[in-house]
Amino acid sequence: MLLLALLAAGCRASQPLDDVSETLGADAGKGDVVTFWDDHGGFHGDGSAFLQIQFEDGEFLEAVRQSPDWSPLPLPRTVTALLYGLEEDGCHIGPMVYGEDRSPLLPPVENGYYFFLDRGNKEDGASVLGRPSYNFTAAVYDEDSCTLYYVELDT
Repeated sequence: MLLLALLAAGCRASQPLDDVSETLGADAGKGDVVTFWDDHGGFHGDGSAFLQIQFEDGEFLEAVRQSPDWSPLPLPRTVTALLYGLEEDGCHIGPMVYGEDRSPLLPPVENGYYFFLDRGNKEDGASVLGRPSYNFTAAVYDEDSCTLYYVELDT
């Protein structure tokens, strides 16, 4: 019985804030989830996830500032294309994670930090935008509103 209880406790589904904290290297546990959805359930786990997390104190911001995995805005070209879309030389790229009306999920953020993790197959040497599938995690922290926007995409 004790073994079954330990196994059941160890097999609990992880909470979204725990997963976000682990991925981003900053504790998001004190934040309040404003929006959350996860539609990963497609072929081989394809899908996307989105979280909007509101913070009341500066603890998360301090962790972000001290982390080597976060960078101050502005976003680089590739991340801009993936999250907001980009118009270059008459070609439109992205956004790759979007709302029902195909507009970017994330609002424009002027002051803050971003995190980007390319989880795709890098063996062919192609940049994220040059691959046939997208597998990445991205986050943008808005310093002005103390809001974290977190997205995952797996295609």
